[in-house]
Amino acid sequence: MAQEKKQKILQNRKRKYEKLNKSKKEEQLTKNMNYRKTINKGQKQKILENKRMKYEAMDQSKKEELLTKNMNYKETMSKEQKRKTLENKRAKYEAMDQSKKEQLLTKNMNYKETMSKEQKQKILENERAKYEAMDQSKK
Repeated sequence: MAQEKKQKILQNRKRKYEKLNKSKKEEQLTKNMNYRKTINKGQKQKILENKRMKYEAMDQSKKEELLTKNMNYKETMSKEQKRKTLENKRAKYEAMDQSKKEQLLTKNMNYKETMSKEQKQKILENERAKYEAMDQSKK
């Protein structure tokens, strides 16, 4: 019964959306896309807590599957998606004021200085492993 009611509500929303003119549709889409930015901290916290509870309730195989999916996300993205992501980042950077750009640049330049010794050691070990894996001719 509840499922039928939900289905009916979704159909009504879809019908209303289809009746809207193009500008109203774009306005609705923008509103939906900005939803996370406009909700208050309490609501965000509640959403995160619900996600955490769902994750903890998952069995181990589902957790590993989700982790693998998230780790492989960028590798499985299409070239178009990667290009679009880079364009968006570039646009955000260009829209920043000069002080923000300098702040970001300083942060990026100081990244290695602020890392812990363990992180630095891990990076060095990875670079050493890559170097040793190279062909003798490339060395």
